[in-house]
Amino acid sequence: MSGLSIDAVAFDFDGTLADTTTAILATVFQTLQDLDLPPVTREHFLPMIGLPLKQAFLGAGVDPGAADACVSRYRERFSDNAGHVALFPAVRECLTDLSARGLRLGIVSSRGRKSLLELLDRLQIRAYFGEVLGDEDAERKKPAPDLVLTLGARMGVSANRILVVGDTSYDIEMGHAARAHTCAVTYGSHDSHRLRLAQPTHQLDSLSGLGALLAP
Repeated sequence: MSGLSIDAVAFDFDGTLADTTTAILATVFQTLQDLDLPPVTREHFLPMIGLPLKQAFLGAGVDPGAADACVSRYRERFSDNAGHVALFPAVRECLTDLSARGLRLGIVSSRGRKSLLELLDRLQIRAYFGEVLGDEDAERKKPAPDLVLTLGARMGVSANRILVVGDTSYDIEMGHAARAHTCAVTYGSHDSHRLRLAQPTHQLDSLSGLGALLAP
């Protein structure tokens, strides 16, 4: 449906705005090696990206007793690989367009706030976002609706006037749970088939098409 009338857009970060896969996987592999834990494959960990770190490690098969140590070590290690993070094509142009339309922009991410803000500054896009929510900003994590509801409360925007944009089924399920509109992007961690199963309101192969979905 074109001509979607909204007041705010809530973006996921990893896999939606920025290509962080190389940095994340390198940090995961280093973390497990540092802690003398069995390795995991790229294919095993990739679908976990988008979840909070502890859930991601557990989902990839890490022993529950080692998960907290993995989270701590990962956070120590990630900055060593942050130089590999880059914006996806069309992201900056999309943010500029949406801002020019007067839409309020926010981020709803499972990434820790400190790392998230550092990456936004590194990529020079922090100024686009009125609200930046990370892992610490919601007690219940994706796919629970809390991040979207908190964002809406801080912005003074009802959830049914928010468009949630993300690359994983967790993002889409979060948006549905909050009763927001949803848009899946197919270039991130989850493929188009898995995303379709989550029944997003819209699905795009590039953020260059986002503006066309919105009411003029």
